Amino acid sequence: MYVVDLTTAALWKMPEESPYQDLEFQDRVIYSVLNTPAVNDAPSGDSTASKDIKSLERKLLIWRIITTTVSLLIVLIITLGVVIFLTQCNTEDSNDLHGTQQLQHLQESVCFYTENRCRYCPANWLQHSENCYYFIVDQMNWTDSQDQCKRMLSQLVVIKSQQEQIFLSQRIHGITWIGLSKNERGLFIWEDETILINETAFWQNGQPDNKFANEDCVEMNSAGWNDSGCRRERFSICKQIAAILYS
Repeated sequence: MYVVDLTTAALWKMPEESPYQDLEFQDRVIYSVLNTPAVNDAPSGDSTASKDIKSLERKLLIWRIITTTVSLLIVLIITLGVVIFLTQCNTEDSNDLHGTQQLQHLQESVCFYTENRCRYCPANWLQHSENCYYFIVDQMNWTDSQDQCKRMLSQLVVIKSQQEQIFLSQRIHGITWIGLSKNERGLFIWEDETILINETAFWQNGQPDNKFANEDCVEMNSAGWNDSGCRRERFSICKQIAAILYS
């Protein structure tokens, strides 16, 4: 280090080994020079701040990656849910169509239609018009036949028309009880408690004649009706209204 003497413009060289050197001129101290190594006065916080910024940037980048991934997963889940929902809807529609076709096939196989109504008869019963008929092949007296039909939720057949009479007479196995009998006043009464009228009576010639007395019950064969003793054993026919499946 060199020092300039302002009074003499003389250049002085200071020894390196002493940090401080007093310069004297005319027996008095003019000034002192501090001879110290150069110190870097730049703030050390710059590098720390730079590191913090880089760390923050890395964290932001990681956060963006995480949020983007989560968003994609949410979109994927929603899309998958929509696909599953649509698939189920299509499956249900297909099942509904298949079920409708099966129902239609079932209806065609078991239904008969009257007045646009699907009617149904139980197994082993025959259908005619709006009614079902069961032909009992076990021979019983009139009262037992009546009870048997009641157990089958029906009644001994009540014949209301010529078409019904023809339908039954073509299918009976022999002499058969029908649901017609005398009451205490001697009137023929059907099982539905209606009185027999001549317009719907299909007696054989000369019947009823009460030939053997107490012929209070009515039987039929292919030729028509006949009054007979109620204790005789005959076949019988049960009748019930056909169930309506839908209308």
